[in-house]
Parts: sequence; structure tokens; C-alpha cells
Amino acid sequence: MTSSPPTSTPRVALINPKATYADEIAQKCFPPLGLLYLAASLEAAGMDVQVVDANALRASDDGVIDRLRRFGPSVVGMPLYAETLCAGATTMRSIRAALPDATLIAGGPQASATPAWVLDQVPEADFVLAGEAEETLPQLVNVIETGRRPREGEILGLYGRGLTAISEAPKLRDLDAVPSPSRRAVEEVYSRKLYYALLVPHRQIDCIVTSRGCPFRCHFCYNASQQVRYRSIDRCLDELEELRRKGIRTVEILDDNFTTSEGRALELLERIRRQRWGLSLRIKSRADSVTERLMAAARRAGVYQVSIGAESGSPALLEAMNKRITVDQLQRAVRLVMNEGIDCHTNWIVGYPGETRQTLSQTLELVRRMKPTTAGFTVLTPYPGTHVYEQARRDGTLVGDWSADSTAAPWIRLPWTRSRSDLVRAKTAMMRRIYFRPHYAREYGKRILGGANWTLARYAVQELGRVLRWRSP
Repeated sequence: MTSSPPTSTPRVALINPKATYADEIAQKCFPPLGLLYLAASLEAAGMDVQVVDANALRASDDGVIDRLRRFGPSVVGMPLYAETLCAGATTMRSIRAALPDATLIAGGPQASATPAWVLDQVPEADFVLAGEAEETLPQLVNVIETGRRPREGEILGLYGRGLTAISEAPKLRDLDAVPSPSRRAVEEVYSRKLYYALLVPHRQIDCIVTSRGCPFRCHFCYNASQQVRYRSIDRCLDELEELRRKGIRTVEILDDNFTTSEGRALELLERIRRQRWGLSLRIKSRADSVTERLMAAARRAGVYQVSIGAESGSPALLEAMNKRITVDQLQRAVRLVMNEGIDCHTNWIVGYPGETRQTLSQTLELVRRMKPTTAGFTVLTPYPGTHVYEQARRDGTLVGDWSADSTAAPWIRLPWTRSRSDLVRAKTAMMRRIYFRPHYAREYGKRILGGANWTLARYAVQELGRVLRWRSP
């Protein structure tokens, strides 16, 4: 006997969960572009979609449930991340209790990296959908609406209880075939101007992607696709024009590495310049991809900030991370960016295996010497499925582990550490020794007062209090 086709329009809710820092002033809050792409694909398949951005709205689980009850979805999807696994599992339990007949689907970067592990950790989820799901999620919803379970191997990247076959997580080849993100789905958040970036005084901000994938394999990253695929430049320009018509003037390009192909980046930047839209753009780049020609083109196109994953000032640690860059390349990249009058944000990791007092000093001195616009320090997060996580498990240096039952994040023990607090203290001491210098006090004073950037002012007060609460190691 065959299943009957669905008799009504499927209703699908997608939830953007709160970040771990959702109750603080964050460096940025952007639209959940991945979910908006999924929403657009579901809408193109004739489905009714609601996106609940709990992160931007700072909505509690009760607030999320209230929105879901009013919408009445038959399917609810939510990305899960290692850092928010416990909170995500709690939200899933709340949804299961409130909507017992709804099908719950987990996805996102961590689900793509370790789908079976996510399914094991969150028993409330009926399915885990790994990979790029613009095609597979509508397929799955259509199957669910017929009242039957998916057959093994029917949907790529699908994991579920009773499905023993492990299928390959899909990667879309033709990005132009994917509908543009459904920003309509979060119109409430746009209208309340809850999306922002810290260094931008106004709150008319948005983001796009022009490519997917990263060809590199840093040992701390759970990058799921080393195959880089590009959207056509015409499609990218069409989306930018649409944002400009809506009053957006600041756009972050979320590509993992916008400058992977210098030729394509130059062409896109030149065509943006010729449009004379007056947009301010932010891009990401590897240090070894930064060239004088590229940065000149970026300035002319309106790029106001370039973000670079620097990670460490120690050559030995850069090698251990498989970063495939050098300290000299880092110094040159920051200089080329700032010589064009473009802000340069740098990211640094504290506590990678092999970190010592000497390597910390090397990083500190490099940052002081380069004086990037901003330097963000984070304690190493050993994500499940990454090289550094698996190595730490093998050699016994991983302390704790990820669990849906605990908010405590695991960390990697070093010879000079007794607890994770030692790493946090080292990170905080580095921030103090950099940001308490006259150069940064002057620069941030100008940005706060000159730009009337009160969000930045509140963030500075928040971070100052955090730094002062920790003693130097």
C-alpha cells in the first residue's frame, strides 16, 4: 500500500539558537544566513516557513515555544554547535514536550562534521541532516508529510534511528541554482535593527556569501568542505543591489576565505567599485593571500575591514596547527591592509598543544609590533571531529568532553596548566598588555566619540570589567 500525498501546505520552523554569549554585548550579531538559504529553498518548494532568530531576539525557550505554537509547524529544524550543545538539547526537549507530533531535525556545522555523534547526544532529534541541505531538507519534509519514514540511502546526508546506511553529506555544485536567502523570514529582526557589527556605529547591516568551502585543513577547524565553489559574480551583484535598495550600507562577505582566487576577487571588487553603491564591506582573508594589488582594489570597492586568522606568533605553533603561513606573511599582510587605510582584525588562539610561556610572549610581541586594529584572543576550543581533538583524546591530554548534559567545555592540558582557568588567565593577561597601551586607548576613544558608537562603548566597559576580574598569571 502506498502512502498518500500531503493534503495541506507543510509548515516548517527553523530556529537560530542563542550563542553562548547571547546575554552579553557581542562583537557582532548577523542574520542566520544558512537558515535563510534553507528557508528560501523550502519556500521555493511550496512550503510555509518561519525562522525564529532566538539569538538576535534573545528569546528564551518559552519564547521560542510560544512562537512555534502560534505557527503550528509539522517540522522543526535547528543547527547544533558543540559550544551550545547542552542548551540546544534543552531546547529540543522543550519543543518535543510542547509539540509531540512535530518531526525534529538537527543540522549545522557540527552535525555535518560528526552526525552520528550529534544524533547520539540529542535523542529528541528524529533526524540529523548533514551537509548543505538546500536540496535535501525539502526532500525530507516532503517524505515526512506523506507519513512514511525515509528509506535507507534515499536522502543524502540523512542520519536517523533505524537508518543503518551512512550516506555521503551533499555539497552543492551549482550555487547559482540555490534561491537567494529569504530575508523576509526574519523581517521582525531587521525592523528592530538587532543585526550589527561592533565597529559600525549604525545598525543597517547585512551579509552575503559569494563562495562556499575552504581548501585548507587547519587542525583546529571542522571545515566540512575543502572544495571551493563560487557563485557567479552577476548573482552576487544582484544580491548586493537588493540589499542597497533596502537601505543596507554595510555588508560582511562571509566566505571562509574571500581571497582564495585572487583573480575572481579582483573582478568582483572592480565590478562593485563601478556600481558606485557606497557600500562598506568586510571580508576575510588568509595572510598568504593578501597582496598590494588586492588591498588597493578592496579599498576602492569600499572594504573597511579585512579579518585575518593569525592564530599565533610562534612559527612552531603555526606549523603544528597546519596553518601553512609564516610570521613574515602575517606581518606583511597586516601592513598591506592598514597601509590602504583599511581596518585589520586578527584572530589569535591561546592554548594550542605546544603552547608555552615563550610562545605566548612571541604572540604578544608580534601583536604589539604589528598593531592591528583589533586582536581577538580565544582559548582553544577542541571541537569534536577535528585533528587537535582526536589527537588530545589519543594522548590523554583532553580534559572533560562535550556532552548534552553539561555546559562545561573540554580543554587540552598543557604542562604548565592545572585547570582551564590558567588558559583564560593567560589570554586575559595578553589582552590587558595590549589594549591597556596608549595606542589602543587613543584609537578606541576616537571611534567611540567620533562615531558616536555607543554599542562599542558598552562593549569596552564590559570587556574592561572582565579583564580586571582576572589576575595576571
